[in-house]
Amino acid sequence: GDEPQSRTLGSIGEEARHREFMLEREQILRESMAADLEGRFRKLLQDRDRAAAARLAEITAEVAEALDRARDVSARYEELVSLRETLGKERVERQEGESSLEVAVREQQARVEQLTQDGASRERVLERQLGELRARLEGEAKLRAAGDADLARQVAGRRDELL
Repeated sequence: GDEPQSRTLGSIGEEARHREFMLEREQILRESMAADLEGRFRKLLQDRDRAAAARLAEITAEVAEALDRARDVSARYEELVSLRETLGKERVERQEGESSLEVAVREQQARVEQLTQDGASRERVLERQLGELRARLEGEAKLRAAGDADLARQVAGRRDELL
């Protein structure tokens, strides 16, 4: 009479071991899938970071170029200011009767004024370009932050789905 009962207990034990084995396999599979998903996420972040770094390097180079041009314009402007001061001093020192010198001074003043206007115009263009570059850089930063948040939500959703 005990033999069928022991066979049933043996079957139950085997079934319990089989269930436990299957649960362990399922847990290992979940952990493996989570690790794979995390690896993919890290690669996506690294790829995105490399792309962002490359774009940032481009923008930095553009800003450096714009700054070089701004320095050139500033140096020219200083030259113009210096030239204007020199012309003013020479005009005071000269006699009013030297009409040919007065004509030359007026021509130089017109040239200085034109160069000053050109310099001011170039400076406005450079300021606008710097503003655009700054806005693009801020836009890139916002896009990057939004991308990070979106990827983090996707990973969290996937992780929740897997677990």
